[in-house]
Formats: sequence, structure tokens, C-alpha cells
Amino acid sequence: MERPLLRPLPLDPFEIAVWKRARVHPDNYVQFGRQFFSVPHTVGNVSVWIRATDKILTIYDDNRQLIKQHLITAAKRHTDWNDFPENVQAVLHEDTYARLIAIAARVGPHFRKLIKALLANHAFLNLRRAQGLIRLLDTNAREQLEGAAAYLLARNISPSVKTMRRLLENPGDYMGEPDASTDEPTPAIGEQTRSFIRSADYFINP
Repeated sequence: MERPLLRPLPLDPFEIAVWKRARVHPDNYVQFGRQFFSVPHTVGNVSVWIRATDKILTIYDDNRQLIKQHLITAAKRHTDWNDFPENVQAVLHEDTYARLIAIAARVGPHFRKLIKALLANHAFLNLRRAQGLIRLLDTNAREQLEGAAAYLLARNISPSVKTMRRLLENPGDYMGEPDASTDEPTPAIGEQTRSFIRSADYFINP
């Protein structure tokens, strides 16, 4: 008697979804948990809705219109280069970061760690700072930059060109300091970055 009322089971398995309100960061990413997902640059710095399942993260506007969808992987940062303007795409290309880190590595392990950690925080916003630090090679010895980098890392001080120059002008402040670990970087968060991220971490993660 009940059989005619039964309906076929859905083809797709039931998925538990988590909804969250989030704001698009100035670098065109939203954060969900400890991961970041790109959003089209035309969306702007607005609040959006995130719907996440185990495999898919979907971003909606306030009218629940679809903005973006990402397949969730183990990567820290999920980037669709089409979300960025062409001029920004050129700047953000992964080769730019690989080149900066390669140059930093020639200075020494501490300077490499410093630059990698800076870019790992928020590569888009910290790119100019990283380039400025590397340009200090034009007027300073590698040993000095390496020593100053070790000093900053040991104290978890956010690196800036101004801070680095001050140290380079006063080598007695950092030469002979205890060696800092050169294992995986511990990001040093600047005030600018701290204002729009909820946890420490950025980019060089495919």
C-alpha cells in the first residue's frame, strides 16, 4: 500500500554543508578555515557567503547569486588566475616568487627564510616589501643581510626595508647573535596583514 508513495533515492549522496559569512580581502581572496580562495576582482572588498562541503567551496553574494566555486584540495591557497586583472596576473605569476626566493637563497638560509615567510603571509601585498629587501643587495654585503635576517627571525620581528636598513647601519646590533632555525618558515605578520587575516600564513603553496 505504501510502495506507490515511495520515491527513488537521489543519485547524489547527501552532503553536509557549512555556511559562513566572510569578507573579500584586499588581495581578492576569502579565508575559510586555514585556507584561502580567490574571488573575481570585480567583486570588490565586500562581504560574501561561503558554502563549503568536504570537496567543494562555493561563494555567493548577498542575493545568493553564484560568484565562484573551488574544488577544495590540501593546498593552503586556491588560486584561479582569471580572477585577477591582467596586470596583476603578470605580477603574481609564480615565477616571480620562485625568482625572488632563488635570489634570497644565494644570500643565505636565513635571508631565504625571511623572504619566503614574508611572501607566505600575503604575497600580493608583501611583494613590494620583498623586492625592496632584495634590492638591499645592491648596496650591502650578503653576510650583512644574512646576519640581519637571522636577528629578525630570532625575535620574530616583521621585516621591512626600514628595519633592515637600520640594522645594516648598526651591524653591532646583530652580528654574533644566536643562530635562528632555518627550518620551515614561521611567518612574521605585519600590521597591514594583521588587519585583514585571521591567522598567520601565504602563497608559495600550489
